[in-house]
Amino acid sequence: MKTEKKYKLTVRLNEEDYRKLKYQSDNLEKNKTETIRELIRKGIYTDIKEFNLNLKELLLIKRSIANSLNQISKKLNNSSLEEFKKIEKDLDKLWQSLNQ
Repeated sequence: MKTEKKYKLTVRLNEEDYRKLKYQSDNLEKNKTETIRELIRKGIYTDIKEFNLNLKELLLIKRSIANSLNQISKKLNNSSLEEFKKIEKDLDKLWQSLNQ
């Protein structure tokens, strides 16, 4: 269902902004006007804000994983072969319990 378009908007862009708009239009396989309409309708500001919040959460998780990996590495580097085998058995038990 087509709606009547009453308003005309003229926008002037610098070369970089124009290239970005053209790139997005090509990726969406739409003309530049349709691309701008879609960006307006989707409320891109809200999407970007949500994306940034998710990104912050992912960075916190990444830091936590990196810290844990670092601690494991230190423990393994300072452990004897017997301690390593015990850790390996404990990890196997943990893995088996997670797979049940």
